[in-house]
Amino acid sequence: MTTSTLSKHYHRILRLWPQDALRPISFQDATKRHLDSHILRRTVKPTENFEVPNAAQVTPPPPLDEAREIEQLNALYSLLENRYKNAYPTSEALLNPNFQPAYYANLMKEMEAASTRGWLASKWLRWSRFVRFT
Repeated sequence: MTTSTLSKHYHRILRLWPQDALRPISFQDATKRHLDSHILRRTVKPTENFEVPNAAQVTPPPPLDEAREIEQLNALYSLLENRYKNAYPTSEALLNPNFQPAYYANLMKEMEAASTRGWLASKWLRWSRFVRFT
């Protein structure tokens, strides 16, 4: 598989991957860094006319392990397509425990609200949990 084909697959995965507003470093950023440092760097060829002093010689990148990259792409596609969720379905009893049936629904609502909440609002919410006016 050529580097351009690998690059196309990575760009397709990045385009289809859902956004995560809670994490400061997103999956897309980390994958773009991997793409730039491991795959795209191999396609740039140095010019013959440009001479670099010996002290500043740039070491060539290690050879591309295509089998490893294909395994990583397959793993990313399997996560993207929910293969494991479909192969190992969860029961309703696991998603709605008896002790607190709305636990996971409330957790998802809180995560969605936390991604849009500002710094001051999050501090206010934190302090309002410590102080009660009753």
